[in-house]
Amino acid sequence: MADKVKVKNGRTVNMTDGPILSTVLRFCIPLILGGLLQCTYSAADLMVVGKFASADELAAVGATTPVTGLTINLFIALSVGSSILLARAFGAKDEVKIRRLVSTSYTFSLLLGVFIALIGQALAVPLLNLSGCPAEIMDGAVLYLRIIFLGAPAQLFYNFMCNVIRSDGDSKRPLFYLAVSGLLNVALNLVFVLAFEMGAGGVAAATVASQYASAALLFIRLVRLDGAKHLFPFKFNINLKQLGRILRLGVPSAVSSSMYSIANFQIMSAINAYGAYATAGNAAATNIESFFTTMTATLTTATSAFVGQNIGAGNRERVSKSITTLYLFSIPFFGLIGLLAPLFGKELLSLYLSEGSSAAAEFGMVRLWCVSAFLFLSASMSINAGALQAFGYTTYSMLISLICVCGFRTLWLMLVYPHFMTPLGLYICFTVSWVITCAVGTTTVCVLQKRFRKGTLRIG
Repeated sequence: MADKVKVKNGRTVNMTDGPILSTVLRFCIPLILGGLLQCTYSAADLMVVGKFASADELAAVGATTPVTGLTINLFIALSVGSSILLARAFGAKDEVKIRRLVSTSYTFSLLLGVFIALIGQALAVPLLNLSGCPAEIMDGAVLYLRIIFLGAPAQLFYNFMCNVIRSDGDSKRPLFYLAVSGLLNVALNLVFVLAFEMGAGGVAAATVASQYASAALLFIRLVRLDGAKHLFPFKFNINLKQLGRILRLGVPSAVSSSMYSIANFQIMSAINAYGAYATAGNAAATNIESFFTTMTATLTTATSAFVGQNIGAGNRERVSKSITTLYLFSIPFFGLIGLLAPLFGKELLSLYLSEGSSAAAEFGMVRLWCVSAFLFLSASMSINAGALQAFGYTTYSMLISLICVCGFRTLWLMLVYPHFMTPLGLYICFTVSWVITCAVGTTTVCVLQKRFRKGTLRIG
């Protein structure tokens, strides 16, 4: 039945047959465009507040980045378990399992989202204090963070339930939803900041409103679907067996995600020690990077869905060829793309920073050369993460992140950075940790891939 749908609507991609590279590109391009649109949320936030409010308001928004990464993004990463299982179920055309996964993901995402929204109100101040947020921007950062937490139900619902249509090969509709919500976000930013002078609170409110808009569009689509993918809006049901499987695969991914956030949390404390100008420069550079790293992050979704469907369909040789093709295409392509950010860094940073922010711009440039210039490593790591997810070995991703990212960066800050206390001495730890993570992850995937091709690998 899935094949009939593919022929009928032309929106989904048949991942289990046909040429691999062109199929991957057809699936990835809408994902990349959608990811770039999501980046406009934070880009619009920072540009509007940086240009029309003040440098302190910009720093306040930027200071919340490691906190949201450690909290909301931690729970969003749980949706990886749902994505893996749905991809396999679609590949095997198991409608009973698809139906159970849809209802379980729906109910669990809403419950978890409401919990995060409530607990976030109490945790905002302690978490910002823990990150070393400068006192002069604390009030704006607290307001921004508390409002952002209110969008958790929409964020969780969207990330869990988008798996339903993406795992079946449809990556075009999410692009449309994000385009609509992105335009809404930009418009509301201008209204709240320019007309009502709401500052950081205004851009947070605009972001949350746009998140609920994209969630509403996805909700309407799921309710209109037929068959196993149909969402019953008032039927809240959790299949404990499927939830257990989602958590078994999702929790290691969430922990893996948190390793990056914890490491960045520590680095953010070091950045904040330089003052508000460094926080602002880092925020601007981080947002520029997000447009590039978002493109590589889609490789995780694409690899997981593509390999997962072929595992479900029993296509052993195609699984191996898919991973190899992704490596050969992505690494040289993103190697060239990654150089754009530092080469045009001054011009890009000027979009965020007001005149007279030269110190902030210099700080941001160091980050762009140490991180964005090595985008090909991010591409490789994303493919590795997607492959490990598809094989069901998310625990391996967790261990790699724990040791090579969190562990290494913590040791760097303790043992190396005190002897080279400069922006370069701080940011170079990103580069080195990426090299180590990439090497370990690629070796692990190659070993698992070889065992799977021989039929000796137990799928997790």
